[in-house]
Amino acid sequence: MISEAQLLEWKKEWRRLVADSIAKALEAMEEMVPAFSPKSKLLVNLRARLNEANRGRIAGTLSNEQLQLEYNRIRMSLLETIDALTTDDFRQPMAQPPGNRKKGYLLHKIPPQMQVEKEEECIIRLAYEQAAIVQDIELSEEVEVKQITVSKIMQAELIDPNAEPAFAIRTYSDEEQFLQEEEYTEWKFWVKPLREGTFNLLLKISVVEVVEGKERTRNLTWEEKVQIITETPQLEPAFKESGVNLAYQPAEAEPFSPPGAEEEPRVSPRITGSGKKEVASRLEEMIQPTYRPGPGAPVPRAEPSAPRRSRINIRRLSIAATVLVVVGVALSQLHFFTTEQTTPGDVRNPGPVAIEKEWEDTRARNDEKSLEDFIEKYPDSEQAEEALWELARKTGEQRYYKQYLEQYPKGKYVEEAQKFLGRN
Repeated sequence: MISEAQLLEWKKEWRRLVADSIAKALEAMEEMVPAFSPKSKLLVNLRARLNEANRGRIAGTLSNEQLQLEYNRIRMSLLETIDALTTDDFRQPMAQPPGNRKKGYLLHKIPPQMQVEKEEECIIRLAYEQAAIVQDIELSEEVEVKQITVSKIMQAELIDPNAEPAFAIRTYSDEEQFLQEEEYTEWKFWVKPLREGTFNLLLKISVVEVVEGKERTRNLTWEEKVQIITETPQLEPAFKESGVNLAYQPAEAEPFSPPGAEEEPRVSPRITGSGKKEVASRLEEMIQPTYRPGPGAPVPRAEPSAPRRSRINIRRLSIAATVLVVVGVALSQLHFFTTEQTTPGDVRNPGPVAIEKEWEDTRARNDEKSLEDFIEKYPDSEQAEEALWELARKTGEQRYYKQYLEQYPKGKYVEEAQKFLGRN
């Protein structure tokens, strides 16, 4: 632990660096202020503000005067942070003794059903208060909350306990984190199922305590069963392009019809392309009926009159061709509207499935650039509100909270955004 005299020396040096270079002052302070100190989070936030101001100047959204004004604000915040530092900020938090254990809450969101090779986000949270554990999250059947024993320092892991791996798990969260009153601490894991079946996923929570002067770890574990299914097969479009073409040829030998009986044309339709067989069959019946004499009727061999046959052939062929054209156009239009206009992922008119898939990828990357790109690309989507709120929470920038209140005055995070802006 550092002494008061040592801390005073550091403060004097840091104040001098603030006047010379914000970046150097931040670097010197981050080297000495431990990560478990709440002041460390303030330094991270100030560095993010510095980088954001620099990006704004390069992009042309901030003038030089505005940039210098933001620099001065950051310097003031740095000086306030330096003045607020005490020796307690450099003391390692001690876990509570067994006789003074606290009760807290565990929240975990692990989908009971996942799809092979599709990465899912799993969340673990710990907090002292029940109200804090459910902040900024949508509750569903996947979310479970239970009361457990907690300490100041906690650890959380998501483990694949199967002999043959069933999950690929990755995370950017620190395994060990500390709890703070009226706040929650969170671990995020991205889990990708590797094979089909039902497998266990092990949730391990570790309570760090001091027992007889030594730091001890006590593990709490839960096994969650996850059903892994294969990818749902893609359905064929309801209609396909018909491509129906009609060609006819007069038959080489025409049957003779007796006097007084109506003569029938013999037109040989040829259906090509991928048209419906039923349509072709019905059309064939319509344009190619067969003369069937009654019982005992003679079958003469005389030739029919050419003009009468020609008129009948032309009239019926015209009707058949008109029907085929109408059917072909109708099927083509149905194909156009069912495939080109509503297919998910179409660049010209992306469907909700394509937007949701891109939102899942954006959340998995969880960086500022991806969130900003998604908001710009789909400003009117339901996911844009989630993206803007995630961007505000991730950066801690007031302008994103203000933007959220302007775009979503009745959004689900309005109260939290107003609360944040009221504190700053």
